[in-house]
Amino acid sequence: CEPPLVIVGCSTMSKVLALILGAILAQAWADDAAALAEDVAEEEACLAGGGGFDGDCALSMLQRRGTRLAADGASLAEAGANASDASMFRCALLTCAGGSICCQSRDISAALCCASGSICYFSAYNFEAGVRILNQLGLGSPRCFACNEKAGGCKNPHGGSKYYGPLPPDTKDIEGLPPVSEIPQ
Repeated sequence: CEPPLVIVGCSTMSKVLALILGAILAQAWADDAAALAEDVAEEEACLAGGGGFDGDCALSMLQRRGTRLAADGASLAEAGANASDASMFRCALLTCAGGSICCQSRDISAALCCASGSICYFSAYNFEAGVRILNQLGLGSPRCFACNEKAGGCKNPHGGSKYYGPLPPDTKDIEGLPPVSEIPQ
Protein backbone atom coordinates (compact mmCIF):
# COMPACT_ATOMS: atom_id res chain seq x y z
CA CYS A 1 0.00 0.00 0.00
CA GLU A 2 1.15 3.52 -0.79
CA PRO A 3 1.13 6.47 1.68
CA PRO A 4 -1.74 6.54 4.21
CA LEU A 5 -4.09 8.71 2.16
CA VAL A 6 -4.11 6.41 -0.91
CA ILE A 7 -7.21 4.25 -0.49
CA VAL A 8 -7.42 2.36 -3.77
CA GLY A 9 -5.80 -1.10 -3.58
CA CYS A 10 -5.19 -1.06 0.18
CA SER A 11 -6.46 -3.51 2.75
CA THR A 12 -9.63 -2.70 4.72
CA MET A 13 -7.63 -1.78 7.83
CA SER A 14 -5.49 0.61 5.80
CA LYS A 15 -8.65 2.19 4.36
CA VAL A 16 -10.08 2.72 7.83
CA LEU A 17 -6.82 4.19 9.09
CA ALA A 18 -6.61 6.44 6.03
CA LEU A 19 -10.16 7.73 6.56
CA ILE A 20 -9.49 8.39 10.24
CA LEU A 21 -6.26 10.15 9.36
CA GLY A 22 -8.04 12.27 6.75
CA ALA A 23 -10.71 13.38 9.26
CA ILE A 24 -8.10 14.18 11.89
CA LEU A 25 -5.91 16.08 9.43
CA ALA A 26 -8.88 18.26 8.46
CA GLN A 27 -9.36 19.35 12.09
CA ALA A 28 -5.91 19.23 13.66
CA TRP A 29 -3.24 21.90 13.80
CA ALA A 30 -0.55 21.63 11.13
CA ASP A 31 2.26 20.47 13.44
CA ASP A 32 0.01 17.96 15.24
CA ALA A 33 -1.20 16.63 11.90
CA ALA A 34 2.36 16.05 10.70
CA ALA A 35 3.22 14.11 13.89
CA LEU A 36 0.01 12.09 13.59
CA ALA A 37 0.66 11.29 9.92
CA GLU A 38 4.11 10.03 10.84
CA ASP A 39 2.64 7.86 13.63
CA VAL A 40 -0.01 6.39 11.33
CA ALA A 41 2.56 5.66 8.62
CA GLU A 42 4.74 3.82 11.15
CA GLU A 43 1.70 1.96 12.50
CA GLU A 44 0.66 0.88 9.00
CA ALA A 45 4.18 -0.29 8.22
CA CYS A 46 4.25 -2.29 11.42
CA LEU A 47 0.80 -3.79 10.77
CA ALA A 48 1.72 -4.58 7.15
CA GLY A 49 4.67 -6.55 8.48
CA GLY A 50 2.23 -8.84 10.35
CA GLY A 51 2.72 -7.30 13.78
CA GLY A 52 -1.00 -7.00 14.52
CA PHE A 53 -2.50 -4.91 17.31
CA ASP A 54 -0.76 -6.91 19.99
CA GLY A 55 2.89 -7.37 20.77
CA ASP A 56 5.56 -5.03 19.47
CA CYS A 57 3.28 -2.94 17.22
CA ALA A 58 0.88 -2.08 20.01
CA LEU A 59 3.74 -1.28 22.37
CA SER A 60 5.38 0.94 19.77
CA MET A 61 2.10 2.80 19.12
CA LEU A 62 1.51 3.36 22.83
CA GLN A 63 5.06 4.58 23.39
CA ARG A 64 4.83 7.14 20.57
CA ARG A 65 1.46 8.40 21.76
CA GLY A 66 2.65 8.48 25.38
CA THR A 67 5.67 10.56 24.41
CA ARG A 68 3.47 13.00 22.50
CA LEU A 69 0.99 13.27 25.39
CA ALA A 70 3.81 13.80 27.88
CA ALA A 71 5.08 16.69 25.75
CA ASP A 72 1.55 18.16 25.62
CA GLY A 73 1.26 17.75 29.40
CA ALA A 74 4.53 19.62 29.92
CA SER A 75 3.17 22.47 27.80
CA LEU A 76 0.04 22.58 29.98
CA ALA A 77 2.15 22.58 33.16
CA GLU A 78 4.22 25.49 31.86
CA ALA A 79 1.06 27.40 30.99
CA GLY A 80 -0.31 26.75 34.47
CA ALA A 81 2.93 27.92 36.08
CA ASN A 82 2.79 31.14 34.08
CA ALA A 83 -0.89 31.78 34.86
CA SER A 84 -1.88 34.47 37.30
CA ASP A 85 -1.77 33.22 40.89
CA ALA A 86 -4.43 35.72 41.94
CA SER A 87 -7.10 33.00 41.82
CA MET A 88 -5.03 30.48 43.81
CA PHE A 89 -4.09 30.31 47.49
CA ARG A 90 -2.05 28.11 49.81
CA CYS A 91 -3.83 25.79 52.25
CA ALA A 92 -1.11 24.12 54.36
CA LEU A 93 0.89 22.25 51.68
CA LEU A 94 -1.90 22.42 49.08
CA THR A 95 -2.74 25.04 46.49
CA CYS A 96 -6.48 25.70 46.32
CA ALA A 97 -8.48 27.38 43.56
CA GLY A 98 -9.91 30.79 44.27
CA GLY A 99 -13.33 30.63 45.91
CA SER A 100 -12.72 27.24 47.48
CA ILE A 101 -12.53 26.55 51.22
CA CYS A 102 -9.30 25.58 52.98
CA CYS A 103 -10.25 22.79 55.39
CA GLN A 104 -7.08 22.54 57.55
CA SER A 105 -6.91 20.45 60.72
CA ARG A 106 -5.74 22.03 63.97
CA ASP A 107 -4.29 18.87 65.54
CA ILE A 108 -2.92 16.75 62.68
CA SER A 109 -1.02 17.64 59.54
CA ALA A 110 -3.93 17.34 57.11
CA ALA A 111 -5.83 19.68 54.80
CA LEU A 112 -8.30 19.58 51.90
CA CYS A 113 -9.50 22.14 49.39
CA CYS A 114 -13.31 22.07 49.46
CA ALA A 115 -15.29 23.41 46.51
CA SER A 116 -17.24 26.61 46.95
CA GLY A 117 -20.79 25.80 48.02
CA SER A 118 -19.59 23.01 50.30
CA ILE A 119 -18.96 22.86 54.03
CA CYS A 120 -15.85 21.81 55.96
CA TYR A 121 -16.09 19.26 58.78
CA PHE A 122 -13.51 17.23 60.67
CA SER A 123 -13.60 13.61 61.81
CA ALA A 124 -11.84 13.02 65.14
CA TYR A 125 -11.46 9.59 66.71
CA ASN A 126 -12.47 9.13 70.36
CA PHE A 127 -10.35 6.21 71.59
CA GLU A 128 -12.35 5.69 74.79
CA ALA A 129 -15.69 5.37 73.01
CA GLY A 130 -14.22 3.78 69.86
CA VAL A 131 -16.11 6.12 67.53
CA ARG A 132 -15.40 8.99 65.15
CA ILE A 133 -16.99 12.33 65.95
CA LEU A 134 -17.80 14.82 63.19
CA ASN A 135 -17.00 18.32 64.36
CA GLN A 136 -16.41 21.89 63.31
CA LEU A 137 -13.63 22.48 65.81
CA GLY A 138 -10.81 21.64 63.40
CA LEU A 139 -10.00 18.36 65.21
CA GLY A 140 -9.16 15.26 63.18
CA SER A 141 -9.07 14.62 59.46
CA PRO A 142 -10.80 17.12 57.16
CA ARG A 143 -13.93 16.29 55.18
CA CYS A 144 -15.90 18.23 52.57
CA PHE A 145 -19.68 17.88 52.35
CA ALA A 146 -22.22 19.38 49.98
CA CYS A 147 -24.41 22.04 51.55
CA ASN A 148 -27.90 20.82 52.34
CA GLU A 149 -30.58 23.48 52.77
CA LYS A 150 -32.92 20.96 54.45
CA ALA A 151 -30.26 20.27 57.09
CA GLY A 152 -29.61 23.94 57.79
CA GLY A 153 -27.44 24.86 54.82
CA CYS A 154 -23.87 26.04 55.28
CA LYS A 155 -23.98 28.26 58.34
CA ASN A 156 -20.27 27.70 59.08
CA PRO A 157 -18.60 26.71 55.78
CA HIS A 158 -15.06 27.11 57.23
CA GLY A 159 -15.90 24.51 59.91
CA GLY A 160 -13.24 25.50 62.42
CA SER A 161 -10.40 25.27 59.90
CA LYS A 162 -7.04 26.43 61.25
CA TYR A 163 -6.55 28.43 58.04
CA TYR A 164 -9.17 30.99 59.07
CA GLY A 165 -7.64 31.73 62.47
CA PRO A 166 -8.72 31.02 66.05
CA LEU A 167 -12.11 29.55 66.90
CA PRO A 168 -14.73 32.15 67.86
CA PRO A 169 -14.87 32.76 71.64
CA ASP A 170 -18.48 31.51 71.83
CA THR A 171 -17.60 28.07 70.36
CA LYS A 172 -19.24 25.32 72.42
CA ASP A 173 -17.53 22.13 73.64
CA ILE A 174 -18.50 18.82 72.01
CA GLU A 175 -18.90 15.73 74.17
CA GLY A 176 -16.14 13.22 73.53
CA LEU A 177 -13.64 15.83 72.29
CA PRO A 178 -11.19 18.03 74.22
CA PRO A 179 -12.64 21.30 75.57
CA VAL A 180 -12.37 24.28 73.20
CA SER A 181 -9.94 25.93 75.64
CA GLU A 182 -7.45 23.06 75.03
CA ILE A 183 -7.68 23.06 71.22
CA PRO A 184 -4.57 24.46 69.46
CA GLN A 185 -5.41 27.80 67.94
